[in-house]
Amino acid sequence: MSDNFEYPEYDIIASMYEKYVEGKSLNMLPAIENFVLSKTPEGSRILDVCCGTGKVTEVLQQRHYQMTGFDGSSKMVEVASNKVPDADFFVADARNFSVDEPFDAALCMCDSLNHTTKLNELEMIFTNVGQALKSGATFLFDLRMEAGFEHYWGQDSNELNFNVVEDEVVCTSHTTYNKETGDGRLVITSFHRKGDLWQRHDSIIDQKCYSEEEVRNCLTNAGFDNIYMFRVKEDFGADEIGRAIFVCNKV
Repeated sequence: MSDNFEYPEYDIIASMYEKYVEGKSLNMLPAIENFVLSKTPEGSRILDVCCGTGKVTEVLQQRHYQMTGFDGSSKMVEVASNKVPDADFFVADARNFSVDEPFDAALCMCDSLNHTTKLNELEMIFTNVGQALKSGATFLFDLRMEAGFEHYWGQDSNELNFNVVEDEVVCTSHTTYNKETGDGRLVITSFHRKGDLWQRHDSIIDQKCYSEEEVRNCLTNAGFDNIYMFRVKEDFGADEIGRAIFVCNKV
């Protein structure tokens, strides 16, 4: 596991992420059921990579799978641990983690891998996940593809810009996407009540758009085969543009 990583920007938004964002990962349940649970018996051990606040972990734990999740944000893991006390959680950087015993399957949801902004580091994550899996085990993850960035993060889009006004927190956000470089940026300005005062936090969340070819090459180099890509809107009827699900097997 990495000893030198901090993700304060994710710690700051953990509670808002739990309330307003992570529930969308449940839109992927039909794909998880079809490609993972259908061939992974109850009681099997499943690893939730970049688990966030544990929404998917919670659902699969309730379905009698032995769940382990990890995330680079200690606050996200704290929320997940409180929500799913029967699951195992740890804090780690996906680019540099290891486990003691291989898992029967692995998931990585909510476009978590788009937050890795260098192609070689994406391959590092795939390599680490492969080393955490039994031979033949399924790895399923989703990614926001170019059409999704253009639709939700583009210059003329307000799809992901949101405002939240609550008793203890007020926040606003803005997204940008550079089609030439494939770089996306989400800027969140939030104010958190501290007694009679309000404390301001500015969080910058960078994402990267990867092509299907890049993802396939990284998976192959990391020791995966039987690689398939499905489009969430077209193949599963979910109301989300430009999100893809990749399914593959550890060699």
